[in-house]
Amino acid sequence: MELRWDPILREWIIVSGQRKERPVHDQSYCPFCPGSKEVPSADWQVLVLANKYPSLSPNPEPPVGIEPTTYNMETEHMPMFTY
Repeated sequence: MELRWDPILREWIIVSGQRKERPVHDQSYCPFCPGSKEVPSADWQVLVLANKYPSLSPNPEPPVGIEPTTYNMETEHMPMFTY
């Protein structure tokens, strides 16, 4: 993951090289449907799956050029966006 300055948006954006490792599936394939490799059965009420290809790391290296006081914040208060 790296932070880059977007001169058009005039803000820092996240670029994640790890996301390119995600597989491309046929549109009929549903990894979250019961019977798939991720969800072998349907006998659950709430299912929690780890993100195999996260955009953000839980323990990232501090970015260069940004003050640590603005960077180190609790994750529950950190805004997260995915496009």
